[in-house]
Amino acid sequence: STLMQTALARVNDTIAGANMKRNNSAGDPVWVAAAISSFGFTVNNAFLDDYSLPTPRKWTDLANATYGSLLPTIPTIAMGNAPDTTSNTRIYEIMTQALGWDQGWINMARMAGSANIYLGSVETQAAAENGQVGVSMSIDFYGYLTQSKNPDCEYILPEGQSIVNGDPIAIAYNSPNPQHAEAFLDWVLTPYGQSLWLDENILRMPVMREAFDQPLGQAQPELYATFNQTAKTTGIEFNDSLSLLLITALVQYFESVFTDSHTQLVDCWQTIVDAYYDGHIDATQLDYYAGLMGTPVTVEDPDSGLDRKFTAEYAVE
Repeated sequence: STLMQTALARVNDTIAGANMKRNNSAGDPVWVAAAISSFGFTVNNAFLDDYSLPTPRKWTDLANATYGSLLPTIPTIAMGNAPDTTSNTRIYEIMTQALGWDQGWINMARMAGSANIYLGSVETQAAAENGQVGVSMSIDFYGYLTQSKNPDCEYILPEGQSIVNGDPIAIAYNSPNPQHAEAFLDWVLTPYGQSLWLDENILRMPVMREAFDQPLGQAQPELYATFNQTAKTTGIEFNDSLSLLLITALVQYFESVFTDSHTQLVDCWQTIVDAYYDGHIDATQLDYYAGLMGTPVTVEDPDSGLDRKFTAEYAVE
């Protein structure tokens, strides 16, 4: 309808390279983003300062041996168990796509060795908010809420190693009240409707810049700066189709090699880190041994009886 065409025109086609609208094969609109989200981590700067740890800026920074230097008594990172948190699982998928399959798992293994693993995204986020760790895996609005509650905390979007999503709104094809549905969608995509995401109890990122011209938006200058930064962020090319094909296997694999075997993983990583800081191995050897620790395993396939490495192709299969 003319009303929906007007509403859709208020939203940019893309933000940070991500589509904010999707059309079907006939070119007709299917959905439009009503908000945006990103995936990164929340740091507790007081924790990092107390233990003289650097502020990470990328996923690869978190694989650094320095975050394992306080083992075995003090974990520095919080990660959510993949079966228990979809937002953390998306972060793990981002790493396997941004860094490559094997290198993504190696990076995660090094992180998990320095981490506590929590059974949910709320618990994972709370660890940084409460100062139990220095870094928590975060979807952006959890990060913004934590920033608002604890001034020691800061949400960081890994530049060039993450994605920005358009979170969609749509009208059901068989809506019994299509005119009311269109009126609601039109209202959501007004500057005032968009500004309601910025309520201090919600703190979602609106899809429209004009939300920040409203009273609620003007009260959030830090989020406005973050919005502008997010809009300029260069994300990775994320293959959502591949994600749908292998997500079940990825989730089960994460729990098997990181959560169920966490004690052994921490022991292994601590041994490598200690050998490095004691001068028994150099940085190249540390990377070599960490690669052995994190490279996806080879298993006996239960159907064929053949040895199969856990590749992306095997995960799909």
